[in-house]
Amino acid sequence: MDVNGKSVKVQDVASVYLGYAQQAKKSFVMDANVGETQNALSFQIKKSPGYSVETFVATLKTTVDAFKKTTPQLKYVETLSQAESIQRTYGLFIENFRETALLVFVIIMLFLGFRASWLIMISFLIVYMGNFIYLKSMGYSFNNIISFALILVL
Repeated sequence: MDVNGKSVKVQDVASVYLGYAQQAKKSFVMDANVGETQNALSFQIKKSPGYSVETFVATLKTTVDAFKKTTPQLKYVETLSQAESIQRTYGLFIENFRETALLVFVIIMLFLGFRASWLIMISFLIVYMGNFIYLKSMGYSFNNIISFALILVL
């Protein structure tokens, strides 16, 4: 809309065309031991939303290993995988969860006593386990947003 309230079409202020430009990209792999590059065929495989990354990566590795046997003259290199990143994130979450639970237990024990701190810790564990059961049943996977939300709720 312009100042007078009239509609302004995109073609009135810009050039509009429908077209496709071929992207010119070259893939290569560098061998660190030799120091030379080799031509490569690269492709990206994405999972469906809500599908487990660990299951996806394991299935993909099994499929690639089976395909390797049919084409022994080719070399297969995995350049990037989210599985390791997710395992690190999950490991850090568990470590932070333990430290936070211990800290909450000690602080509550100082101010409310031993019995109240045990009751709160048991309810704390039940709520967190319930959250993971709920997330699994709804098809959500553990990720940074969920990790941050659970720590924030604490």
